[in-house]
Amino acid sequence: MKLKLLFAVFLLIILSSNASALEELFDDYVYTLDTFQIDDDIFYVALANDNNVLELHKNEFDLYYIENGTCEYTTEHKYCFMGLFLDYNEYGRPIPNTMRWEPAIKVEIYSLKPELRIERTFEDEINKDDTAAITLEIENEGDKRITNIIFKELIPETATLRNRGDNMVYSNRELSWSWPILVPGDTLTISYTLAPTGYNNIELFNGTLSYIFEDQPYTDEIEESTIEINSPIDFEAEFDNINVGLGEEFTYTSTIKNDDWNDRLNVNFKLSIPEHITLVKVPSFFHFSHNLEEEFSLLVGETRDIEIVMKSTYVDTYRIDQRVTSSIRDETFYNYENFEVNVTLPKPELILTSSKDEVFEGNTFTLVAKIKNSADIYFYDISGIIEGPIVGRPRPVQSSGIAPDSEKELFQEIIRAPGVKNVTELNTTLRGSYRTPSGQFLDFETIIPITVKPASIAFSINKKLNNEKPLQGEEVTVTVKAKNIGQSFASISLVEEIPEPLEFISGLTSKTLSLNPDQEEEFYIYRIRVPLETEPGEYSLKTHLTFEDLYEITDETVILVEKNMTEPDVDISFDNDDKKPVEKKKKNFFRKILDFFMDFFR
Repeated sequence: MKLKLLFAVFLLIILSSNASALEELFDDYVYTLDTFQIDDDIFYVALANDNNVLELHKNEFDLYYIENGTCEYTTEHKYCFMGLFLDYNEYGRPIPNTMRWEPAIKVEIYSLKPELRIERTFEDEINKDDTAAITLEIENEGDKRITNIIFKELIPETATLRNRGDNMVYSNRELSWSWPILVPGDTLTISYTLAPTGYNNIELFNGTLSYIFEDQPYTDEIEESTIEINSPIDFEAEFDNINVGLGEEFTYTSTIKNDDWNDRLNVNFKLSIPEHITLVKVPSFFHFSHNLEEEFSLLVGETRDIEIVMKSTYVDTYRIDQRVTSSIRDETFYNYENFEVNVTLPKPELILTSSKDEVFEGNTFTLVAKIKNSADIYFYDISGIIEGPIVGRPRPVQSSGIAPDSEKELFQEIIRAPGVKNVTELNTTLRGSYRTPSGQFLDFETIIPITVKPASIAFSINKKLNNEKPLQGEEVTVTVKAKNIGQSFASISLVEEIPEPLEFISGLTSKTLSLNPDQEEEFYIYRIRVPLETEPGEYSLKTHLTFEDLYEITDETVILVEKNMTEPDVDISFDNDDKKPVEKKKKNFFRKILDFFMDFFR
């Protein structure tokens, strides 16, 4: 039986967003020997042939030579060298220990995918007794063939499969179809028909299309599609406000309409309201109670509007349960929902302040607690405590009440800061409760931090390594910072001590800066290399900090050099004097390039 006539049929076209020809993976400016990562691949670049050729190194063994302004293609990627840029501001960077600058290198990397058009068409709105025809078109818009094409769709429980095309298999709610080859310019068409099992919408969101292109597997997801099923009942319900003040009215409204074309709709309406909510206005067809219930019938096209006005003088979060059951012919519809309404009141503001946000150990400061009432009601029986490591024993606070639009001091005392070894942030808490006019007790809590500093000259060194366990032949970047944790302004010097045989490559290893109390600054960054012949073991990088003749500390950071398991090539040669054979380790091709550019920029 038709529920209502459809005078227009809407077709939706879904285009898969995953079937683009090129997907941009990287588009940025890089510098010589700086690494960057894309997914699981690590890259770095170098320049050759008077900067006209880019050497793009990928992982351990892949190397691509790309001329300026051109691209290198593989079966999976497109690598492009798009020029050099140097303006001494946004593009370019100085070469350490020289007066020269190196240019920024523009690199673009793309993922290659086949040019495939995927379109799905379907009716977006049907009656319960109708069917929806779905068509999927797959067109090869590229110039290379696509093979092993497999389409899969999981049919939801809200639909049944009525018809399916050739070569389609249906098992355990999965619809599948395959085709061996799609040549350039050809189009494949897949058609099937679904019927709704009820009035729930049909949601298609599990469709996939997999295929082989250039010997590589690909899978595209078909975007979600929704087929709406027309219902014989139109029901809406809402609250005009779910966050209200104490005593403020709020309203529940619902509309029920018989949207069928032929039969009467029978409705059972229930609304359960908590005890502390007061009913202000209720329709006359309800019995006045906190459990509102009514049964009624609606003719075709008839509507019933329900409006219920409520309020509460008790602060809480209330749950209001709606249970609406509708039946027509042999079908039943359920509109069940739980609403939450928050009843609040303007709260008094508890204020905890200190005369000093930062204080040296042993010095004093004043702690003040106040309560401010901006509401137009009284609050009573205010009581609580102030506690925290900076105040020692808990201090009580108490007041019989506070009038509307007023402020009252609850506590004031001079506190002496405790001793600390380092700069320490200590929290002080004011917590307690107060009583509302309706007799309800509510809690409060507020916290302020106070920083206590040691009254001494002190500094800290923070050293960060990008690799604490390098292999033989690897490089390590070291960043060195220092912080003034004393109470006085100071000008300090830092000097690095690099043990042999580790090699300094670039950056700075000494600097002098002035620091205010609690100020931290980065002093320098440098890079070292672990030579291939370095013995595995621990090596200590030392940072010496001095302040005039009063203060000196040394920070030691240990790096653990591990054996590089890659065996070097061995060349047998003879000494010119005694013709004795001598083994000479060869440097591989990539190592020679790295050494060349390291020496060039050093």
